[in-house]
Amino acid sequence: MIYKSERIINISECEALISAARLNFEVLMDELQKEVPSKELINNLSNVVLNTLKKVEKFEFHIEVRKCDFIEDSENPKLEENQLEEDNTD
Repeated sequence: MIYKSERIINISECEALISAARLNFEVLMDELQKEVPSKELINNLSNVVLNTLKKVEKFEFHIEVRKCDFIEDSENPKLEENQLEEDNTD
């Protein structure tokens, strides 16, 4: 029997981009709360957040597909093949 499994191998990169966007957004919100916010800092942070979100929007997930061939006499699968495929998810 052949068993196929898939997993996203670069999900941590996407999570890091989202975390960076959130952190910079929070710094931006803190700056806007100040009595005299820095226009330059607001512009810089806005651009950073926008650029990071654009990267997340265009992020391509890389899917690893594994095939295992189960030998009938054993509970331990024998790895038949390990290949990388790309899946463009919108």
